[in-house]
Amino acid sequence: MLAGSLIAGFSVAFVIGKSMGKSETAHLDKQAAAHISANMKTVCVGRFLVDLPKEASVELARANVDGFQVAAFPESLQDFESRLSRHEADIRAKPDRLGGNQNLELLQDVETNQFKGKLFVHSRTVTEGTASNGLEIERYRYEGVALDAMVHKAGISLNLTANDYNVNGFNNLAKLVGQIEPRTENKVPGTGGFCVDHALLRGPLDAEQHESIMMFAHLPSHPDVRFMLILAAGVKPVEASLLQRDATAEAQLPMAQRMRLTKLRAGARTIGRLSGEEVIRRVAEENGANVYNFWWEVKGSESDVLVPHLVFKMNTGSGVNGPVPSSLSDGAALALWDTISSSIRLHHAHTPKSPVASTRTTTASAYVSAPRQAAY
Repeated sequence: MLAGSLIAGFSVAFVIGKSMGKSETAHLDKQAAAHISANMKTVCVGRFLVDLPKEASVELARANVDGFQVAAFPESLQDFESRLSRHEADIRAKPDRLGGNQNLELLQDVETNQFKGKLFVHSRTVTEGTASNGLEIERYRYEGVALDAMVHKAGISLNLTANDYNVNGFNNLAKLVGQIEPRTENKVPGTGGFCVDHALLRGPLDAEQHESIMMFAHLPSHPDVRFMLILAAGVKPVEASLLQRDATAEAQLPMAQRMRLTKLRAGARTIGRLSGEEVIRRVAEENGANVYNFWWEVKGSESDVLVPHLVFKMNTGSGVNGPVPSSLSDGAALALWDTISSSIRLHHAHTPKSPVASTRTTTASAYVSAPRQAAY
């Protein structure tokens, strides 16, 4: 598939359909996008907010803070206590690294901030041997432990887990547990912090804790339309920008494949207070499916959690068994993209008072309304 050849992950698309006047096409495109975005909801992802159509099915996944995977989900207290007991029994039943019965090194009850649960230190690993530094042989020894927290409050259970963690890192886990608040129905919190699914990790959290999270969303009324948001703070910025990587990847494609690519928009784009780059494509998949792909990326800052490495994508024409014809035309897809992407902003608890609007600089062919191709 040609899409696999592009570093930005773009699929290939080409618009077909009957011609009509540009004004009529633009009007229908605007109507289609307005219908989808007539009712919106605000989703909190990490430290950021984004407005999505109210119908959107949203999943927050792969949350990680300070080296701990964070997962929260609705669960009854009875089910939580049963799962907690099984987890403790499983840890105790596993032999330690020497074959003994000391696999569970520390068990601590949690009764903080109305949470109930336990913290575990277990499954110690030791790696040792010798290494040469060029002049002499030196011995090394590395130790790590698994750290788990299982806590419950107000119908929400939360797990924090890390394998092969620093043996002196127990306090890191205990501190994070003390910063957790449930988010009933994933409501936008009134205070600052880091939003994960069904929970908020209150501050302070700094760049050295390397927070990250992903959001996936799709529209039931347009099942081929998919969204993905990636946030990663405290990481070294990528060396090559989105525009540089895209240009390199496209130049490496055979001419026959490049002929099926149409770049609708590409250039610098600032949204809120984040300066990034944007690439929008229309091309044609080998199976004839007409699809569109949108990509906005911020390189980020390693030292500023409010300027994370950020990737936001919207794809149309996504099917279970491969590309399918897009349910949105150029204009409708672009209007929906602009509406949603422009809403990305810092949670109000982190945002300076003076707002900054969305701006862009186009460096490739500007968007021109194309013939309408699909029913809405």
